[in-house]
Parts: sequence; structure tokens; C-alpha cells
Amino acid sequence: MKFAIDNVIDSWFDGITAAQVTEALAGLKDGETLELSINSPGGDVYEGIAIFNAIREVAKTHPVVVTINGLAASMASYIALAARTVDGNAVVKASDNSIFMIHNPYTGMYGDYKKFEKTASYLKQLAGALAGVYQSVSKKSEKDIRALMDETTFFVGNEIFENGFANEFEKHAATEQDDVAEESVQDAYMDFAMTKAQAQNRMDDNPPATHTEAAENNADEKALMAEFDKGFFGKE
Repeated sequence: MKFAIDNVIDSWFDGITAAQVTEALAGLKDGETLELSINSPGGDVYEGIAIFNAIREVAKTHPVVVTINGLAASMASYIALAARTVDGNAVVKASDNSIFMIHNPYTGMYGDYKKFEKTASYLKQLAGALAGVYQSVSKKSEKDIRALMDETTFFVGNEIFENGFANEFEKHAATEQDDVAEESVQDAYMDFAMTKAQAQNRMDDNPPATHTEAAENNADEKALMAEFDKGFFGKE
């Protein structure tokens, strides 16, 4: 079975959801290989964890082959490693124009110092949970992984393989089109991340009174996020 995570991981903005992934994986036949292609800037931590767990369960009974087909950033990079946490032979493929990014989870919020302290403590716990997977798969030390996450680190091409996140690497013939401008990718990702956090903040600050109002607010935010989809996925 082939399945692609090729959008934002989020239930708010018509992204990839855990429900969609679970439904698709239910169609796997006995002995069938899951071929998972990833090109995603990441997204919601909770949806990402649920998708990670669904793929992890599949890996206990089915072969899994993951291909980083462009960008695997944030929660998408976490999901890419799910099968390898239960099956050391599960494949994660990268090529010279693949991009893999890890960082600490973030949120947008408002409130007094007590709320900020509580939120900071929770984000630190989440970061530790994500770091455990990056560490176990890459075989790096916890200190090294946490430092890489603190810096928001992008791995490009063979760096993904050399750092232990991928266990297969394919080099393409170099072309001008394949050249990756890492700084541009980082800038585009941070624009996306900031906009998503601001959109979530607006929804948190102004909770809808009715289902109709919720749908209207959601539509406005979806229109905003569509502009960023063009940059990552080249589509309306």
C-alpha cells in the first residue's frame, strides 16, 4: 500500500489527520508493505503523535518503507521514524535533495507569568518525548539531540543518513533544479510556523459561540494557510 503525508499535519486547515491515516492503514493486507512518502512541514503535535502511533502499530506486523520525498520537518520528521522504533529493519530513505528538520515544539499563547511558566514546563516535557525517538533511532546522545532541537536543525541530503535518521541514501545526478537553498527553506518554514501559531492564537483568543461561527472562522484561517501551501506544495 502506498500512502503520502504530503500536507500540513492538522485537522484545522484541511491537512493530514490521524483519522485519515488510521482509516487508510486499516486497508493493509496480511504481509503487505506500507510505502509511506513524506513531504510535509509538520504541524499539530497531538495529530502527529497519533499518526506516529498508528504507523508504529502497523510496523509490528507489516514491513514499512518511508521515503522523504522533499521535506520532513517538525512532526513530519518524528512520524518518519515511527516504524524504526519497533523494527530496526524498517527503511527510511533519503536522497540528496531530501530535507529533514528537528526542533522543539512551540505554541502561541497569552497570560500572566504563571501561565507562561506552566506552558514552558509542558513544552519542555513534550520536547523530551520527541527527543527520545530522535535519540533512539539516530543513536546520538540525549545531550546532542537536545542541542540540535534547541537550534532548529535542518539536515539536507546525505546529512540525514550520516546522522542516523535515514538508513538508506540515494544520490541523484546533480542538476540546477535539484540544488537546495537551505536558507530559503528555513525562512519559508519559519514563516509558515509563525503564521500557523498566530492563526491558532486568534482561535484561542476568540472561541466561536456556535458551530456555524466555528466553521466561518475556520474557513478564514484555511484561506490564509492556503497561501503558505503554495510555497511548500506548489498548489492552491
